[in-house]
Amino acid sequence: MERALGVDAPPDQAAQTGKESGDGVVLDLPLSRLDLAEMTGTTLFTVSRLLSGWQRDGILDLGRQRVTILDPDALAELGC
Repeated sequence: MERALGVDAPPDQAAQTGKESGDGVVLDLPLSRLDLAEMTGTTLFTVSRLLSGWQRDGILDLGRQRVTILDPDALAELGC
């Protein structure tokens, strides 16, 4: 799932794709958690668990069809 979210991409790629905000880089993602699960060949439970964990750890902030990357370096480390 990390690959589908671009975790293995260089941290500056998110800045090229998203919009800078005061909190981080905002990515408008018109995808549901179920869409992400289907794209990555995993379950809705796994997607929800990972995204919630990354939000709890301060890496992402999640909103409706929007993800704000708060810590691009930590997100990039997840792809290692």
